[in-house]
Amino acid sequence: MKPPQELLLDLIESAGRWNAFDGPSIAEALRGNRNLWRAVVLTDAGGDFRVNDEGVIAGIDPLLGVLSDLPEGILAYDVIRATPAAGQDHALKKMFDSMHADSVRWLKLEDATSAFGRITREEFVAHGYNPDHAVLEAWWD
Repeated sequence: MKPPQELLLDLIESAGRWNAFDGPSIAEALRGNRNLWRAVVLTDAGGDFRVNDEGVIAGIDPLLGVLSDLPEGILAYDVIRATPAAGQDHALKKMFDSMHADSVRWLKLEDATSAFGRITREEFVAHGYNPDHAVLEAWWD
């Protein structure tokens, strides 16, 4: 049985080629540069805010379009998120910049707490990580 991370790389690879996204090339680059990252996942952008009659955000509706597309053999995920290996944030971004994503941006530690649990900025830095470059997010339209 394959480890979960390898299955996720297989998922990226099998997501195909569409617009500027090239799943096989992206997976190959990630596998060939494993020293640059700790974890990587292909996902969607999240969900849409659900607003009540008063205009107040009342929750988030998950994006479920992937369920309608799967029977057609289409995986409607367009975001890759990766956590960099210690000290490798700039090299990881340089690699992702070459993948022709429509957007490549960093999520700060404060905006990515679910990826790291309870850790302070000081602890994050002490482990060799940049709290302003906690998670790299690339999006293809």
